[in-house]
Amino acid sequence: LTRHQYQAFGITCDIRDKMIASCDNTLIGIRDAALIHFAYDSMCRASELICAEWNDINSPENGNHTLLIRKSKTDPEGFGRRVPITQKCIDRLEEWKSASNQCEGLILRNIDRHSNIGDTLTTMSVNRIFKKRAKLIGINENDVRYISGHSTRVGSAQDLLGKGASLPQIMLAGGWKSTDMVMKYIEKADMSFINELRS
Repeated sequence: LTRHQYQAFGITCDIRDKMIASCDNTLIGIRDAALIHFAYDSMCRASELICAEWNDINSPENGNHTLLIRKSKTDPEGFGRRVPITQKCIDRLEEWKSASNQCEGLILRNIDRHSNIGDTLTTMSVNRIFKKRAKLIGINENDVRYISGHSTRVGSAQDLLGKGASLPQIMLAGGWKSTDMVMKYIEKADMSFINELRS
């Protein structure tokens, strides 16, 4: 009970951008770049991310893009909730849509070694893609061990804290119902801003 609980390594915006930069213009590279940005912006759990469909994205003329998360661990009844998505993320998703020639059904899909696009992506695949991209940009092996499908969720929460978001705002963005998990996720955030507030 006294042992410190395991926490996923946070993929913050700086790490996200480096991981995306490691993606080439192949079908897999375009898919991976879209996946990483989509996971970070939406703060989805991997299980939610792989269930997202193209018609779950709402792109109004005012540019306030949102993703409808139809069902999640904290929403077993399936009431759903909408989360904001940036224009940069939408651009990457559109690039993936065009390259994959997919415009309906699931957004994220597996790709075999012959560049054939499959029907879906698994949570384990999301983990492997994150770890692969982290290794390519030189993240040390010890940290790579703690990268999971939650890593973009953790990193995005840490970034929101660093940019001055309140705890209720972070909870709203990530769909948390209690403070316990949020506090666990942000405990390794950069706290230098606290001294700036004190000065």
